Amino acid sequence: MKKLIPDFHTDWYENFISNSNEKELISQRLQEQLKRMSKSKCLEIGVGTEPIFYNFLSKLVDQYDVIEREITDSIKNSSVNLIEGDWENIEVNEKYDVIICSHVLYYFRNKPKAIEKMLQCLNPNGKIFFVVNGNEKDYAKIKSFFSSLIDIEYIPTYLTLKNILEDNFSVIKKESSFTTFVNFDTGEDLYNILRLSFDLHTEEYKKYKKEIEEFITENFLNNVFEIEQKMLVVSKKEDWSRLLNHEKHELEFGEVVIDVEDKVFTPNPQLTYSSSIIIDNFPDVEGKTVADVGSGSGILSVYAGKMGAKYVLATDISRDAIKNTRNNAHKNNLTNIRVKQTSLLNDVDKKFNYIFANLPIKDEVWDIDAKLLFEQLLIGLKSKVYDDSKVYIPWGSFAEEERGYLEEQFKVHGWDYNLIQKDHLGITWYLYILSGS
Repeated sequence: MKKLIPDFHTDWYENFISNSNEKELISQRLQEQLKRMSKSKCLEIGVGTEPIFYNFLSKLVDQYDVIEREITDSIKNSSVNLIEGDWENIEVNEKYDVIICSHVLYYFRNKPKAIEKMLQCLNPNGKIFFVVNGNEKDYAKIKSFFSSLIDIEYIPTYLTLKNILEDNFSVIKKESSFTTFVNFDTGEDLYNILRLSFDLHTEEYKKYKKEIEEFITENFLNNVFEIEQKMLVVSKKEDWSRLLNHEKHELEFGEVVIDVEDKVFTPNPQLTYSSSIIIDNFPDVEGKTVADVGSGSGILSVYAGKMGAKYVLATDISRDAIKNTRNNAHKNNLTNIRVKQTSLLNDVDKKFNYIFANLPIKDEVWDIDAKLLFEQLLIGLKSKVYDDSKVYIPWGSFAEEERGYLEEQFKVHGWDYNLIQKDHLGITWYLYILSGS
């Protein structure tokens, strides 16, 4: 009879792991992912009989916690930060940047609720790494064959996970596939190794032992059994629209007080740090010329004006933003700020000592191609600066993959840079300070 939730058999698990390269290859894939992230807090849900991933990954993160209900001596004797309990029942008060759920989904009684709990424990820029068996290769063949023997429908865990995510949650997910192997000598050998994968139907698996071994002998040659692994990297879909869609409000940055109109990007530090990281590292602009590209509310223009800049040009493609910047210059009694409605620095025939370019990072908020926008900025930027000028460009780790592309473009267009970073709102914020090479 089918169980609702399988028991965990440590001897079956260890037999499978000792004959497979699964843990090693998954560890390598996770390493590749974590190396792209800044130092972070990591949670692994369910480690089996020993903390294998921890041994591979702990040096890449600041904190590595493990939740496990079945505590073995190997786990006890490790240096892992252990939280003993069942994920579905235990109370978790921490927030994590990385949550690893590898071949564990199968054991949850209420899978949608277990996933919802993971998302609640995730920092805004965090990622959940799900690893499940896919619906291809030898593993899917033998599962389908067994299902036909006992007259049930085989639904791969991968499809179950995919459907849960699509039907219940607003998330961003990226998928990748890779193949792991099980080495075996005989049909009976592989039959025993794979017992773990049939622990919902232990009696039926025993009953059809002969048929399963014959199927193995006929279908899996060269003593190698292939398993398709699916890695789904899931992150919360943040409501970045709040940066543009909001009521009119007032913000204070030291002595600078500005109004932010609806439909204009807000530099509110409770929502974003892209403007603040420039303000916190503001250069000495006294007597200098400044361009504020993508001025939005005009916070950087007004700040530069207050700091004694000789001349500030604020540009933005939005009419609302230009009006907002002009009004904030007046609000702060500044006469050294000029505004121009244009894209980037198009039709601007001047050079500047400092250029601030706090431009859109997320395509979906502004309905633009952010990478293309930065390319267009960099193409003509050298003609807008002096030999000792500096260009300030902020970025966020929620667009980590695009950041690598951005750095490549800096090199392509002949820019050196210094990099400043700070964690805020669960996000790592970066400030690139460019200088001509």
